[in-house]
Amino acid sequence: MKRRINLDKVIKIFLVSVFVLGLFASVAPQAFAAVRLFGINVDCDPSLPPASGGCGISTFFQFLWIIIDRLMKYIAIPVSVLMFIWGGYDMILSGGSPGKYEGGLKKMKAAFIGLVISLSAIVIVSFIGNFFFK
Repeated sequence: MKRRINLDKVIKIFLVSVFVLGLFASVAPQAFAAVRLFGINVDCDPSLPPASGGCGISTFFQFLWIIIDRLMKYIAIPVSVLMFIWGGYDMILSGGSPGKYEGGLKKMKAAFIGLVISLSAIVIVSFIGNFFFK
């Protein structure tokens, strides 16, 4: 059974993503000023234009890198480790039951795929930030 990619859905997701990115870029100075309240420091001055050290698209990628880094450290990696442990636990205690063994194997596969997707996000943001904005 082959799954077909719904091109309309992909286009809608892309357009919404571009809209959200544009919306965020238009309010970046106010957003970065508010973000400082939560302990995330970005290297820009919201009162200046981007060419003079103000907030711009490169600052957005710096901010995105900080968010992804924190999500990886505090959520993705610990959850992946717990899922590996839980899946291994289910596999060990399956008692010969193929259903429990397969369930544990699925949990381990899901943890691995989730970790790969998380690491891919870091690579993509790093590439875009370094290639286009440095």
